[in-house]
Amino acid sequence: MGVYNLLTRGRKALMGALLLFIGQASVFAQCDFGFYTTVENSACYASGKITVTLTGGNTSRFTSILYSIDSETGTGYHVSANPSPVFENVPPGTHTVTVQIVCDSVPYSQTSTATVGGNYQAVEATVAEGRRSLSCGGYGQAVVTVTKGLMAYQAVIVNAPQGYTGATTFSNFGSPIYIDSLVAGEYSIVVKDRCGTATSPMSVTIHTIDKVDASMFYIIALPGTNNEEDCSVFYATKPEYAGGSVLSGYTGSLNSYYAVSLDGIPKSDYVPFGEAAAIHLPEGVKKSDTYDKNIYYHIRPICGDEIVITSSTFGVGSTTAYSYNCNTGFDIWNDYPHRYIFCYPMYLTVRDSATGMEYKDTAYTYGPGKKIKNLPFGKYYITTQTGDGYYVTNNQLLNIAAPETDRYYVSHGQLYGQFGNDGACYFFVSPSQGLVKEGTKVEIIGNGVYGSAIYDSKVNSGGIAISADSSGRFLYPGEYVLRVTDECGVYEMTDIVTDDDVYKYTISLKNERTCDGLTVTPSGTCRYQGQNYPVYFQLTKLEPWQQWGNPIPTGQSWKITAGGTYNATVGAVSNLVNNYTYTEGGNVAVLVYNPNPVMVDVNKSGGYVCPRDSINEGKIRVTGKGGLSDNYTFKLAAQGTGATGPYWATNTTGEFNSMDSMDNAGTPYILYGNMNYDVQITDTCGASSVQTIKIIELKTAQIASSDKQSYCIGDPVKFSVINLPSTAKKFTWTGPDYFRSEMESPSFSAGPNSAGTYHVVINSDACQDPIEADIPIAIYPFMSVCYSAVTDTVVNPYLTGMLGNWHTNKSYVYYSRRAESDPLQEVNLRKNGTYAEFSSFWSFLGKKMNVNPDKGKWVWNAASTLFNNRGAEIENKDPLGRYNAGLYGYAGTLPTAVVQNARYRESVFEGFEDYGFFATRCDNACATGRHFDFSGYAAYMTTNQSHTGKYSLLIPKDSVVNMLTAVDAPESDDVEMSITLKDNSCVPSGKGLEGVRTTSNTLLPVFKPVKNTRVLFSAWVKEAVPCKGLSYTGSQIELAVGLENGTAQSVIIYPKGNIIEGWQRFEQVVDVPATAKSFSVILKATGDADIYVDDIRIHPYLANMKSFAYDPVSLRLMAELDENNYATFYEYDDDGTLVRVKKETARGISTIKETRSALLKEN
Repeated sequence: MGVYNLLTRGRKALMGALLLFIGQASVFAQCDFGFYTTVENSACYASGKITVTLTGGNTSRFTSILYSIDSETGTGYHVSANPSPVFENVPPGTHTVTVQIVCDSVPYSQTSTATVGGNYQAVEATVAEGRRSLSCGGYGQAVVTVTKGLMAYQAVIVNAPQGYTGATTFSNFGSPIYIDSLVAGEYSIVVKDRCGTATSPMSVTIHTIDKVDASMFYIIALPGTNNEEDCSVFYATKPEYAGGSVLSGYTGSLNSYYAVSLDGIPKSDYVPFGEAAAIHLPEGVKKSDTYDKNIYYHIRPICGDEIVITSSTFGVGSTTAYSYNCNTGFDIWNDYPHRYIFCYPMYLTVRDSATGMEYKDTAYTYGPGKKIKNLPFGKYYITTQTGDGYYVTNNQLLNIAAPETDRYYVSHGQLYGQFGNDGACYFFVSPSQGLVKEGTKVEIIGNGVYGSAIYDSKVNSGGIAISADSSGRFLYPGEYVLRVTDECGVYEMTDIVTDDDVYKYTISLKNERTCDGLTVTPSGTCRYQGQNYPVYFQLTKLEPWQQWGNPIPTGQSWKITAGGTYNATVGAVSNLVNNYTYTEGGNVAVLVYNPNPVMVDVNKSGGYVCPRDSINEGKIRVTGKGGLSDNYTFKLAAQGTGATGPYWATNTTGEFNSMDSMDNAGTPYILYGNMNYDVQITDTCGASSVQTIKIIELKTAQIASSDKQSYCIGDPVKFSVINLPSTAKKFTWTGPDYFRSEMESPSFSAGPNSAGTYHVVINSDACQDPIEADIPIAIYPFMSVCYSAVTDTVVNPYLTGMLGNWHTNKSYVYYSRRAESDPLQEVNLRKNGTYAEFSSFWSFLGKKMNVNPDKGKWVWNAASTLFNNRGAEIENKDPLGRYNAGLYGYAGTLPTAVVQNARYRESVFEGFEDYGFFATRCDNACATGRHFDFSGYAAYMTTNQSHTGKYSLLIPKDSVVNMLTAVDAPESDDVEMSITLKDNSCVPSGKGLEGVRTTSNTLLPVFKPVKNTRVLFSAWVKEAVPCKGLSYTGSQIELAVGLENGTAQSVIIYPKGNIIEGWQRFEQVVDVPATAKSFSVILKATGDADIYVDDIRIHPYLANMKSFAYDPVSLRLMAELDENNYATFYEYDDDGTLVRVKKETARGISTIKETRSALLKEN
């Protein structure tokens, strides 16, 4: 038996439509209405200002003027409509400003965007000891570096040693701030910026220098610098403070001075550190006479006696270098190092020992001298003499023989892990004799992983080091070929690097937030050649670049105070730990530190006067965020004095009430409506910031508002309420067309029945009484007509894809005897088993491939009839005419139900799970409906209760949900198209194509029961009442069949069976007569409570259905409902692993399977 699938263009389409609006309006004289905004940027957290100015020649006719603002950039900032045209304390971002007016009794509304600039970052600073104090006076210095905040800055000493009597406040517009004249001891310093934000106290210790001695200075071993133009002056090398010297920072007016002298030569003048001291050589003394002599440094520090440090000069030298010219000779030259004190010019003489010929060169400055080229191989005498007659070399013998056969050799090494190259190596190509000549190229061919790289020697050198390929990536263990190309030839060498030849690292970071910032403790390992080595760590801030002092060993920590991104690196050699550019290896860890500064949360804070209170009974509530903890101290002050005081009141709640509160002096203070006040917030570390709060009168402010006053059908209606600084608040919205919501700012699409007054009741702990408001909404007059983009227009169903791409049409099975049909006959399993005869499914006559099966042998067993717009098969049938269907949800991606012995149009399942799961639609007015569409009741869909999944349909008490669909006769599977011709003289037949039209069965059918059939209805219901009885009495479902004669047959059904976990099942069989015209499902809440409905099913009586519910985020299967509409529940852990299966039965829900698993850790 063979199987063959015949392909066809499967039917799939969605209804598209056009919407025509015809508006009606009264005739009136339009008002000239407009406005513009003036913006002041936010220099601090939320200190921006937007002022609205009305324009037009009719402003005197404007009444009921209201201004509102909403954030477009996600800050959550909102000010409800109110009469004030000025918005203060606005955070940075783009905001939508709405102005509503009434002009000549006609409402107008306009919007515009206003962008408040600002990128304020809370002040961040570090303080360090800049200079130690001296025993002879208070010369200490602290350096405050401010990295963030609004200039100008102020550093305040909040704690000082007992002996300090100097100033405590130091200001500077920029950074750094130098605090001088400090005595030794411990100081605490707070830094503030112009916004009033302050850091937590930072500690710094000023040490003291008891005595200045020679160990605090460093004299370089080469005690002079070269002056090429004057051989009569000796410039001494500048002395320096020793590395880590306690004298670091003593510069400028506090600098040390020094002079120098040589044996038998007078002392120079005293000059400050940083300048070079000059000794003028007496008549008859040459510069070469200063070689190998004692030199004395006479140092005068700011405190104490003069210190004399003895050093010495030493002789000079030069380097003679040569390079080969293949096998024909060589080039030779001298190199004069800068560090030697030569008296120029320098004279070089090269004498051939065999011929006596001399070659000479004269150099007038340091560095490589001129080459003497193309000398023959042999022995030479080298003489180098200074300008004042000193012989650096005198007849030094140099024997240069012809080069060896192996001109180059290669070696490899490890890189200690610097520059981010954990596990990387390098190669060094060296000449067997002489130098690598300029222009020599080395190419590395490596490992099959990295691209080759060519290194070109720009100068004559002792060798070429290679540490990266052509892409800049490092080289790692493997086998490499290095090819050297010079003017003489090409040479190849092979080298193998193993894992043991390189350093391997690991690094991890332990972070702890403290009042001082972030304490970072690194740890790591290093392994090389089978052994572990100590490691060192370096911290680098990337932007702006800043290296955190010297590398630290294991066990020490860094203290980070400035936010940003850091690289923590590890290495085995302390002086090679660096800011790594590449991070391919394991010796780099990235650290991101966000300081999270303390501030007032302006979206949860505010001031108000309750509707029934007087204007002098204002209240302020502020909420803090950020800082090290959520324990804050709040201080109330007049506007502009929040950073300095005086403060009227201090508490930890953030609540300040007028009249009944006492200030810090015990005097009652009064908070007035429409006034601004400052609140300072301080965390447990002492960091603080200031925010200005405006008190709003709720009885004059518009409590609730809409984004517009009038809407077209389909427009989004957006409600908003005034920002109440309360966490305990409840919203109850009611309105026309069964509108109900408990959201703070609900929204919905305007419909034909949306016009009317919407009411909101706000219960909160901000005011004793509920706060109520009304919003009138108007709908513009309209008339809408939807035209089908398929059946009402000319369309090519193949070009537009409505008839789909190629899908399986029918599956055929070939029936025939096998060639070996005798059971007694021996067979070869490998070769036998073919058909005794075969007839091809296709006929290839006339150079065409035609379907021509032998119907006695090719028998079809399945035919596909419908596909959805995602290509999934949703209906098929067998040769007996039995249909199977699949219902898809979640934008056509997941099956929500499968039905046997029923057509797609005859069955429906609704679990209310995927109404929020759809792509953006351009046509919302005539958008394609669902198979059985509850979209009109989307506001009733809730997650408060559900039988399966997360959603159910909430029907408020005394409310009705009515779903109506048509009833139709059985329809054909075939697609009908009509082709219309018209006269066309340009074609030979005289007729041309006018258009192609299709019938409605080209489209996917919606749910329509079939006449003269019987259907089964099933659903689950839960009432919002205590579950005390055996059955619910406050819910009712009516199934109504409308007849052609205008009458109707209805069946009222009630719940049956036990109440299972609060849910009870409805089930009823309904006959659909041959004269039926419509079918209705009417859901009623007839009692005193709301009801919830879920998992509604309708399908033919002789069909079987299984349905499914999925998680809306992960799309995991959450429930499967069987043929009787009882559910099997699937529960998962946080990793998405199935851990529990529950089964719903008539006796309740039972766990039938539970699984737990874990991975054991090795000791």
